[in-house]
Amino acid sequence: MSSSDDEFGGLLDREAVLAGGVPARRANTILFLIETRTAQLVARSRLDADLFTTEEGARERELAFLETFALGREPILRPTIQDVERHALAWAYLVPENPRLQAAIAHRLGQKYTFTSQAAPNIRAVLGLDIGAVQLAYKRLYGRPLATIYAPHGPCWPTGCAGHPPPLEAR
Repeated sequence: MSSSDDEFGGLLDREAVLAGGVPARRANTILFLIETRTAQLVARSRLDADLFTTEEGARERELAFLETFALGREPILRPTIQDVERHALAWAYLVPENPRLQAAIAHRLGQKYTFTSQAAPNIRAVLGLDIGAVQLAYKRLYGRPLATIYAPHGPCWPTGCAGHPPPLEAR
């Protein structure tokens, strides 16, 4: 089939369709859902710690999170990588078992956050980052090892350490 016969104008190829679509776009959507869910859990835990929270205030915050999700806006509370790690088991259901997609989500996390492999055991487990199939999918998608998403050393929160800037979420 020539490109002129392609009704999609070259936007999609057979392999991409069979693999479940373009992983980057799906990874962005799933990362958005992960961050929204994490932000909701962080806010809820803060509310639980606040003994003076009214029932009406809590309801308004829940509605704000639902509206954020429904409209596709950034979460009201931007979670840190520590929040994403802490709540990984609560958002695990959002991640399908698809090595290409898991690799793409890992790539987006590595672009957006600064973290070491050792600081993210739950993220690694939920995304399957220590599994050969995910590592191979990452290498095929991005032409480099999956380990490149990790920072070479632990960041110094919240201000950064000598010679190293603070992580993006602290800037």
